[in-house]
This record gives sequence, structure tokens and C-alpha cells, in this order.
Amino acid sequence: MLPRRTLLWGGTLMLASAATSLVVTALSPLMTWELRGSSMLHAVAPTLLLAALIVLALGVGGDGVMGRSIVGKAALIGFGISHAYGAWISLLGLDLNEFLGYGLVLFPVVDPVLLAVAVIVLAVKGTLPGLWRFAPALIVAALFARFWHAVILHPDPLPALSLSASVTIAQLLLGGLALGLSVRGRRVTDRAHRPD
Repeated sequence: MLPRRTLLWGGTLMLASAATSLVVTALSPLMTWELRGSSMLHAVAPTLLLAALIVLALGVGGDGVMGRSIVGKAALIGFGISHAYGAWISLLGLDLNEFLGYGLVLFPVVDPVLLAVAVIVLAVKGTLPGLWRFAPALIVAALFARFWHAVILHPDPLPALSLSASVTIAQLLLGGLALGLSVRGRRVTDRAHRPD
């Protein structure tokens, strides 16, 4: 059964994360140097994304999108944690000791692996209907291809901005997919319960 509430809340949080990134990027030229460098401002979007991934993995009032797969749930939540790691170190004002520094070095390497595992598990064991279960894997594959192109094949003059935009677009697509499936699932459920 399609986890409609999970998709609704997870998709909403993911879209909120993407919207926050867009607003911060758009307003950045108008901000003072202090506000532009504010760690609180840069921690909002990754935190919203982490919340979205926790909701999608664990579910709201039932199973998440990973079904009963512990590996899938751990990969999805782990990706969210690794994505938010640097922003939270800055926000909390932690001294960058050797232990925390290892995280900053390792998480960019671990990130793609966790994300790949999550979308593969979702495609194989997830709760999304039909061919929709492969849509997140296709979006993530396009994101990986974009990273490969921008960093390895033809380095962009502004790689950070370009790759950040690609991540935001992927979040918008995945959040929109989750919301669309939650609405679609509601229509299917309503039709099933409608008296003849």
C-alpha cells in the first residue's frame, strides 16, 4: 500500500529545503557579509532535507518508502546526516578537531554511495507503485552524471554554484514526485471506497 502521508510530509519538507536553497542563493547578493556567511542561514536547507529523508525512511503512521528494508532506511538517513554534517559543525561552532575533520573528508566520499544504495533499495524493495519506483534512481543518476560532467569532464568556471543548482533541481523533482504520488494515491483510495 502506498504510504500517502509519508510521501506528503516528506515531499513537502524536501520542497521546503529546495525553496530555502533557492531563496538564500537569490538573496545572497543583497545580504550583508555577516548575514551571507551566517551558519544558521546555511543550516536550514540541509536540516529540512534531513527531516524529509527521516520522514521518508521511517514513515508517518506506517512504513516509509523503503518498506521494511533496514539497509535502505539506514542509507537514506545516513545520506541526510552526511549532507547536513558540515553545516551543523559550523552552526554549533564546534572546533574542527581531528575527529570532526575526518567526517568532513569522508562524508563527501560516502554521500554518493549512501544515495546510490538508497535509490537501488527503493527500486527493488520500495513501496512506490509500478515504474515510479525507478524515477528516484533516474533522477539521482542524472545528478551523478551532472557532477561527473561538471567536475571531471568539463570543469565549470563556477562549479559550486552549478552543482548546487543541480542538487536543488533534483530536490525539486524528488519532492514534486513524492507530492504527486501522495495525491495520486489519495485519488486511487477515494475511488476504491466510493459506493457504486
